[in-house]
Amino acid sequence: MKIDLDSDMVKEVVSAAIFQSFDEQKRDSLIKSALDYLLKPGSESYNRGKTPLQSAFELALNQQALAVAESLLKDNVEVKAKLESMMLDALVNITTTRRQAIVDKMSDALLKALTNERY
Repeated sequence: MKIDLDSDMVKEVVSAAIFQSFDEQKRDSLIKSALDYLLKPGSESYNRGKTPLQSAFELALNQQALAVAESLLKDNVEVKAKLESMMLDALVNITTTRRQAIVDKMSDALLKALTNERY
């Protein structure tokens, strides 16, 4: 007889069993440590000054904003056509008025990629 267990269900059951095996003092300490972690600002350069909780909300908000924008633009043919036209105009503009600056940036990026230079 084969029993298939969902990995999320197994994690949940194991977590609950471990948590319940702790005495009240150990549970309180674990919860306090988790809260301290969630509310302590990060020191990493990409997340400096934000707590993990702030970062999680920011990520969720960005994902929701992206979903709303996609749903508004996906099926709106008129808006899509206007955006495409504006993007084409912008590309024509930068490739004619800023051509050398773009070529220089592309050359720099290509050189870094070819020489494995990161910074």
